[in-house]
Amino acid sequence: MSMVECLCKCGAIAVLFASTAFAQLPISLGVRVGAPLGGPFKPYIFGPTVEVRFPIIAVRVIADALYTRIEGEPGSGRNVWEVPIMARLEARNLLVSPFIGAGPAFRWYPGFNVDTQRGFAVGGGVRVSILLLKLTPEIRYTKYGENQLRDSGGHAQFLLGITF
Repeated sequence: MSMVECLCKCGAIAVLFASTAFAQLPISLGVRVGAPLGGPFKPYIFGPTVEVRFPIIAVRVIADALYTRIEGEPGSGRNVWEVPIMARLEARNLLVSPFIGAGPAFRWYPGFNVDTQRGFAVGGGVRVSILLLKLTPEIRYTKYGENQLRDSGGHAQFLLGITF
């Protein structure tokens, strides 16, 4: 066996062990991107996401920091950060695992003297596992109370999570 073959085999074994060890970590990091399903929002949503898995029960805790922009009157758009923290109940150990989730959500308008809005988010979708990559397309509905900017009510979103 040549030195190159030996290095390739050792590298393949190292990747297998690393991927197995990485898959056992209880925390996943990634991004979530999407689009609103109606309303005065711009056609994009994006931000980082973190997931914490519990090894014994089929529950995950998901926290996102999602940026979007709300358009009002011409020239009066405002940036918005939404931070939902959801508990998800998920079918486990399947290639395609359905899930449902719910939890509190917070909305913040940077640059405006407006209190943080509190609300509630619910959603559902599927988790698709492809090696170390996890794709989670979902539909999420978030309901907030009114604030000083008269931006109230709820909104639905299509989101795609990409985590490792």
